[in-house]
Amino acid sequence: MNRKILTIILSIIACLTLTIGVFGCQGTQRNSQPEQSSSASLGATSSQSSLSQGGQSDSSLNNSSSIEEIKPSSNSSSESSFVESSSSPSTSVSSAKMVTITIKLNNGSQDLVYQVQENSNLASYEPTNFTYLNKIFIGWYCGGEVFDFNSVATQDLIIEAMWKEPAPLPPTTSSSSSSSKEPISSQPPFNVRDIRLYKNETEYTVRKYVVGNTVNVADWLVPEVTFEGKVVPFIGWWNEAITEQVTGSFTMPSKSMAFYAMYDYPAKNLWSYDNINKVYTSNGAGVRAVEDVKGGLRGEYKATLKINNTSTTAIGIIWNATIADVDNPYDHTTGSSYWYMHLNPTNGGFQLAQVLTDYVVAGGVNLANTPTAWQTKWSAYKLNGGTLEVEFKVVYDSSSINLYVDGDLLLTYTGELIGSLTGTQVGMRTNTAGNQVVNAEYKELNYADSYAWSYNETDKTYTSTGVGIAPTIDKLGATYGTYSASLTVANNTTTGVGIIWNASIADVDKPYDHTTGSSYWYMHLNPQNGGFQLAQVSTAYSAIKTVLLANGPTAWQTKWNAWNNGGKTTNLIFEMKVEFMPTYIRLYIDGDLLYTYEGDKLGTITGKSVGFRTNKADNVVKDISFTPWTYNWSPSLDGTSYTSVGKGIMLTNANAGTIGTYSVDFTIGEKTTTSLGILFNATVPSSVDKPYESGCSYYYLNLNINSGANFQLAKVDGTYLSLAYIQKTTLTNWNTKYNAWNDGGRVDTLTFNLKVEFCETSISVYVDDELITTYTGDNVGKLTGSGVGVRSSLAGNTISNVTFTPAING
Repeated sequence: MNRKILTIILSIIACLTLTIGVFGCQGTQRNSQPEQSSSASLGATSSQSSLSQGGQSDSSLNNSSSIEEIKPSSNSSSESSFVESSSSPSTSVSSAKMVTITIKLNNGSQDLVYQVQENSNLASYEPTNFTYLNKIFIGWYCGGEVFDFNSVATQDLIIEAMWKEPAPLPPTTSSSSSSSKEPISSQPPFNVRDIRLYKNETEYTVRKYVVGNTVNVADWLVPEVTFEGKVVPFIGWWNEAITEQVTGSFTMPSKSMAFYAMYDYPAKNLWSYDNINKVYTSNGAGVRAVEDVKGGLRGEYKATLKINNTSTTAIGIIWNATIADVDNPYDHTTGSSYWYMHLNPTNGGFQLAQVLTDYVVAGGVNLANTPTAWQTKWSAYKLNGGTLEVEFKVVYDSSSINLYVDGDLLLTYTGELIGSLTGTQVGMRTNTAGNQVVNAEYKELNYADSYAWSYNETDKTYTSTGVGIAPTIDKLGATYGTYSASLTVANNTTTGVGIIWNASIADVDKPYDHTTGSSYWYMHLNPQNGGFQLAQVSTAYSAIKTVLLANGPTAWQTKWNAWNNGGKTTNLIFEMKVEFMPTYIRLYIDGDLLYTYEGDKLGTITGKSVGFRTNKADNVVKDISFTPWTYNWSPSLDGTSYTSVGKGIMLTNANAGTIGTYSVDFTIGEKTTTSLGILFNATVPSSVDKPYESGCSYYYLNLNINSGANFQLAKVDGTYLSLAYIQKTTLTNWNTKYNAWNDGGRVDTLTFNLKVEFCETSISVYVDDELITTYTGDNVGKLTGSGVGVRSSLAGNTISNVTFTPAING
């Protein structure tokens, strides 16, 4: 009995479970995947063009493969109708945003309403097999625009079926034929899709085809294009991805399509141009001026170069270009001229050259002295091959050329060749085929618009047009250096005018307003009283020092009084100069020292631009000169000592000799944990940004605080080779001095002398005149550089009493 009851109970539970499962599946299916009779899809935009299948067909449409050809207005937003999503309606519940799709059949049936996940593909929601008595289905519309279900849902939409009255039937001759004709509502549906034929990225025509019918490519009208006034030969039609040419015929699929016309653009100056992808490709050795980008005498030009792994000759960009012979632009003897920055794919180095009546090298940077990021990229390219992609940029005017690689400053040129070219074109040059240039962009520098200063190319003068700053118009300089300019103060000027340095200008439209983030040092004249002021502009305007007329140089007082007492009816001309170093700022007026600042504001702003600022129009600046301090050692005011400001080398004498005695006094700071010392027989390249890491050769006697204050003699020549190692504990005097300083907490500085006597057969090393070693190994005399100098791997170390006595013999 109990078993019988248990069996009944289990049967009831099974039935209930089956019933719940059936209803649960039906509910889920209804919400996520509608039945065929009420399926629809949602488009991403309301401007997509397509006709969808309906319940009644027009016989005139069914009898033709190509329905019609129309020319809509260009609308780039409509291109999305040709990108079909591979997504399908979601069948699972998630937390994604839901959108409502309302489909109005407009045939008396109830509206179809669906809740679908945002970005779901809705191709399966398009209703089929519906009719409207005595009406012909036209298509789907949303917001008054043709709608294509072949897309994804991005927002709530109301989609409506549109209908039209059928054309009158022709008169019949017999009742049998009339009675045998099926009602219009029962004829099979038709389905129409678009093919867009693009002439370029924005212009196209549309042809409509019935799904399943044959599309003949030869029937398409070929649009005509011209290049430099000539008709360009048509190559053929390419698919939307520009990966395959379409020819012959094919069957119209159930989705809209797009094809692009391709043309054989001429190989202008041995460079072909891909109009679709905007890519220039070299067909040989040649120069090309970029069409439709006509530069001026100053500007910023950049382009991305793609260099194939077979390139072994130069490729780069040109500017200030004049191409005299388009058939032979690479030969400068034809009259072509231009500036040229190029990469040498054999060694990773760069070169700046000017092509005029000859090819003249203006500057070069070998790989070892290029930015670190470029060295890393180059090494990977040489190791793995493939295509090397690099961005070149030049910022140029009549006073400087600044070259960049991948955004990093590579080289600044201010030599005598500046201003000798007046061409207005920019472009590129290569010595081999197969290289490409993309993303070529040019913008002209307009100081009058950007900085309230206008520039006269002939006189090479800047004139203020209002209140503002003109930064970087001279050079993108170093953080430290000497900067000077001649200023002409207009006779009606009553407000400040002067020079700026260590400048960073955050907002070129409001450079005078420091609240925008601009910062700089500022030395200016007050034309009302003849005094000068040194100020720092950062988060606020901070006056550092004011020098009254009475405290200025005597020659300046005389000049000012003559101008002032003369009624200020003429212009006042004078020279301003500033020496800015990590440890001081020294100001000059007409060559006379005005003021020296050594306060705590030094080093608080680190911009690298120099320029000028005015509070009124009509002031003039000319004769601009800037000399960067290229070493990481700052000279003292009296020039008798130097302090390191970072990692680097400084030659105290680049041509001291190959043999002799070299001595330097060192003072190290209380927090020093670095290595430092002297070097001799040194060869250091002209670029000193990274002389310590590569490209140099020298002998090096150094103290390393981190390694227990021991000394080492080494040879640097591509690699670092230790020649001798001297432990502190073996040096009686040095051991006592160092331990006293170290055990005392390093609260004071530590001063000591390093000296080396070097000749062809031996190197003798001294610390505080105590001989610590004499090296006579195989590496003596292997380096023939003639420079002596110092090296430090940290800021804050000072050298003084530097002497070198050349030896007559070894």
